[in-house]
Amino acid sequence: MKRTFFTISLLASLAIVTCIALVSCANRKNLSDDKPKTTGDGGYQTLPDTAYSGKTLFGAKIQHDKSENQIYVAKQMHLSCIRPSSISMDTYTSLPEPLVQFHKAGFICVTNVNATNTSGSNIVEYLHGADTIQFKKAFKQLCEDVKNNIGVDNFIAVIENEPINLKYYKGDFKNYLEELRMCIEIAKPYHIKVVSGAMHLQLVQAVKDKITGDIRVEHTRQLMDFERTHEVYATNIHHKFQPEKSKRDISDFVSLSKWLSNYTGHAVMTNEISMKGVTPQLITGYLKMAREANYPIYMFWSGDTFNGVRSAGSNSAGDALNSGGTLSELGKAVAEFKK
Repeated sequence: MKRTFFTISLLASLAIVTCIALVSCANRKNLSDDKPKTTGDGGYQTLPDTAYSGKTLFGAKIQHDKSENQIYVAKQMHLSCIRPSSISMDTYTSLPEPLVQFHKAGFICVTNVNATNTSGSNIVEYLHGADTIQFKKAFKQLCEDVKNNIGVDNFIAVIENEPINLKYYKGDFKNYLEELRMCIEIAKPYHIKVVSGAMHLQLVQAVKDKITGDIRVEHTRQLMDFERTHEVYATNIHHKFQPEKSKRDISDFVSLSKWLSNYTGHAVMTNEISMKGVTPQLITGYLKMAREANYPIYMFWSGDTFNGVRSAGSNSAGDALNSGGTLSELGKAVAEFKK
């Protein structure tokens, strides 16, 4: 009887130990598998499948600096996204090294994809005709490279064109819409997220107000209608906050963004918010508005005016988030908001 009791007790003890071990392993598995990847500063490394996630990821285009310095500055501000330099499909061979470095540092790369280089004073035709053959081949290669090297959840392809920028593009705007459609179609099997590049919010206001007689407004209306029936990740906008402007170009940022979202059927994001003459208090307000308007991605364009002083020979009069590794007062306000 003693032997039987001992045997039963031993078996029971082993069973308990085994159960504890299994539960412990399961818990360790859950901790490692379910924990979201981060940049090391609390920002998510990967994008949700739908832009309607209820979370706003903040980012910036940081100018005139090496990738390692951009990473340093972005981490100081606790950002989740970086906008690398544009990629031109007419010369594309492989992913640019800075983009890969941003990915390795844990950032989502919100990247302009151009049919051709639009820098300088040249006005280029919208993609059309025989040029689409090479473009489609190059864009498919880009999708392959993204999938194989950085992963499709770390990348947004911004198909570059802005209806407001008549100084960069000419021709039939429908050709741009066809370029955007091709990119959506090519990217879909790879699950790569595609957005336009982009609507300006003041032109969206003009569409809402039924203003006519401006080709830029008509192009914006066409792009809005296109997005109602196509699978873009989100409706991408640009906007400039400039408090001293005497004429307001939009009625209200939050309500107009929500109106646009209802119109297109997509969440509204931005890969370019520029500023001129903005205070730290104002930029904190902009960050709050982004969350109130349910922006999945909200990115600043950092200019060349650091704490009110524009650097000599610079291209942009816009407010800067940093100068080298030093944050401006605006950059500090972003960092404080994102703590």
